[in-house]
Amino acid sequence: MTVADLIEKLRAFPGDARVVVPGYELGMDDIEEPVEVKIQVDTYDQLWNGPHVIARKGKGGVRAVLLADKRNGARARRK
Repeated sequence: MTVADLIEKLRAFPGDARVVVPGYELGMDDIEEPVEVKIQVDTYDQLWNGPHVIARKGKGGVRAVLLADKRNGARARRK
């Protein structure tokens, strides 16, 4: 999904609706802010992992926008 695709889908929701992501085990976390990252795609094929990982600095990767909570947003900015 691209940013343009996401924007189009979000137009169907009220502007004051909260945007959340699944919590670590239970509950939901608020989005802190979108973070631009570079990812390595199709890195994992295990069902319990997401297929993509944040690329290490200087290792290339594909531009992506991470809708991160506080925990994941801070980790993404350090890489």
